[in-house]
Amino acid sequence: MKKHFFIYSLLVLFVLSACDNTLRLEEKPGGSPIETLVREIPDIKKVYRSTSNDIREYIIAPSVNAIPFNVEEVSMHINDTIDAVSLAYFGEDKHVKVAVYEYRGDIADGNQAVKLDNNITGYYNNDELLKIKSLRWRHPNFVVTGVFYKIGLVTFKKNTYHNTDNALTKQDAINIANSIIDQY
Repeated sequence: MKKHFFIYSLLVLFVLSACDNTLRLEEKPGGSPIETLVREIPDIKKVYRSTSNDIREYIIAPSVNAIPFNVEEVSMHINDTIDAVSLAYFGEDKHVKVAVYEYRGDIADGNQAVKLDNNITGYYNNDELLKIKSLRWRHPNFVVTGVFYKIGLVTFKKNTYHNTDNALTKQDAINIANSIIDQY
């Protein structure tokens, strides 16, 4: 009886661990999160290598530990129309998008100013109609580069992309931003 219980317990443990969709990314000491993504995910490596050198040096991924949910999938996209590169993190019916753009316009309009690490001011927006929260800030060398970063936070219904009340917070956005800023 004990032997059957032990075998059954092992089987249940195996099945439960197989159901865990969490992406396992091991960030190596001294390495950056973007290096980890490029090394571990072939599609990201392909997209990253196809980005222009002008923007590639400003692509900074947050630490996976800064993402406020268990990450199940990460993807990278290029938008040549607006010269932007974005990383999208998915898991637990949540989506965090981190983008880097070249843009010289004003990013403060209608947004709440928030203090970030290294004396950087970010601008937070909670769009209650679209149920999207975002945080933007300029690269410290913005005058020369024209580079700014944006984090978008969305919560959606499982197996759909219909937005629901956003469970992600302003503090989540600040933590992700500081994870990026601390790598400058």
